[in-house]
Amino acid sequence: MILLENTEAATISTRISSLSCDADEFNKASRVYNDALKTSGYRECLQYARNNNQSSHRRRNRPRNIIWFNPPYSENVQTNIASSFLRLIDKHFPKSHVLHKIFNRSNVKVSYSCTGNMSSIIKSHNAKILANSGTRAESKSCNCRNKDLCPLDRACLVNNIVYKATVTTTSGETKVYIGMAEHSFKTRYNNHKLSFKHRKHSHDTVLSKYIWDQRDKNTDFSIKWSIVTQASSYRGNPSRCNLCLTEKLCILSADRSTLLNKRSELITKCRHENKFYAANQKQDRSNRPP
Repeated sequence: MILLENTEAATISTRISSLSCDADEFNKASRVYNDALKTSGYRECLQYARNNNQSSHRRRNRPRNIIWFNPPYSENVQTNIASSFLRLIDKHFPKSHVLHKIFNRSNVKVSYSCTGNMSSIIKSHNAKILANSGTRAESKSCNCRNKDLCPLDRACLVNNIVYKATVTTTSGETKVYIGMAEHSFKTRYNNHKLSFKHRKHSHDTVLSKYIWDQRDKNTDFSIKWSIVTQASSYRGNPSRCNLCLTEKLCILSADRSTLLNKRSELITKCRHENKFYAANQKQDRSNRPP
């Protein structure tokens, strides 16, 4: 056999060499290819090339599962919290401990977290006090033409509420649905009416699904709307949404035998913080008129 100089034959030789564990296996497999090369007019023969890729193969680095401890930073605290915490890890999880592979200095890291400054804390506190004391100018609470037909007893324009819809059927069954409305309840109520009217929106909420199930059974029903409580929505600081948390608390406290809400709603992400993302802020500015 001679050394290959033809590109096609060299490519075939390299490929078979990489798939063969040794020269004997290469010679067994190369016979068929050598015959094909001769038939095609090539004079070169395949030659075994030692595969050096196996020796230089780099070990795959798996990402390590890191457990982070994030204590809030404060200049008034003189104790080195991070150093004390890591010493506790060494003390309670030595190498002889069964959990040392999980809790050690390589898997447990410490990083201080920043809290809101005094200005933001005071502003959020003042906003909460003003909202509860009612010192803000009272706005219009209902815009229904017939006030007696208002779904929320002349308070359909109220914001940041957790509401309850009680569905009573003629068969004596009573079901309860708990929802929330960051903006006016009237907007949320109109969306519910849309899902009750058109079947293509029947799966928008569990309430609309239940209503369409009753209609398919030719069962009459009545819906009574009421306000459970009020809470502030996500404002960017503090980093929590009291409205979402209050709704989940009401769902947990409700009677499961009559509740329509699903348990999966308790782990849903807050939708009110989306408008504070930088991408959405940039999009809102681009849509503003000049």
